[in-house]
Amino acid sequence: MQSNHRLTLETKVWEKDWRRLILLEECKHIFERILTPCHRRLLINNVEDPKAVAGYAEKLVAKGILDEVVIVDSHIEAALTHFKLSKESLGIGFAYSAAELVGIFTCETEYLAHFAGDCRMLHYSHWCEDGMNTLAENNDIAVVNPIWNGDVLEVEKEATERVRNYCLGYGFSDQCYLVRTMDLLNADLTQIHPDSRGFPAYGGELFEKRVDGWMRTEGRLRATDLTATYVHGGQL
Repeated sequence: MQSNHRLTLETKVWEKDWRRLILLEECKHIFERILTPCHRRLLINNVEDPKAVAGYAEKLVAKGILDEVVIVDSHIEAALTHFKLSKESLGIGFAYSAAELVGIFTCETEYLAHFAGDCRMLHYSHWCEDGMNTLAENNDIAVVNPIWNGDVLEVEKEATERVRNYCLGYGFSDQCYLVRTMDLLNADLTQIHPDSRGFPAYGGELFEKRVDGWMRTEGRLRATDLTATYVHGGQL
């Protein structure tokens, strides 16, 4: 689907949260707190009946809450081929990687912002607009994200330097990220970096660990915006 925006903003649903995010329309809280104009879409992954869930999601398109609905199963094989990955290479991490890989593979805008279904901004924010400008000006930066759960001390501990309102350092989380689409589309995600540690064991060699490894290999940094915070899971 063509978009006139620079930014695609996406979130995802799966079997255990799609009713809350779609039927109760809770996904709108993710989109409405991003004040930057964007193409808003929903990724449907790992549900029992993708077509039925997509039918419910299309009602949110009619209401103007969404612009697009993407069924992950319809694109995952092509995405895996593009990234030179397979279900076998991802192993138990496949379920935690499919939506994100398809999100990158099918994105048609210059920038992509992703929120997990259980994440949202604490306040209304322009952080995506500022983040796109930061990415445009700094090729060494591969990803921008807000502070996670307001934990400034953790952000500062992981950072190597501070520039204006950003802490810079290595690291990547699939909870919330803003990237140049082409950077990730062209990234080599086939390698696992030895310094990519601290990711959940249940996820195996999942997407976020592979992106972290690519960033470390290429010397690409994360910029955490100290003026914005997102909350996750139990913090909602």
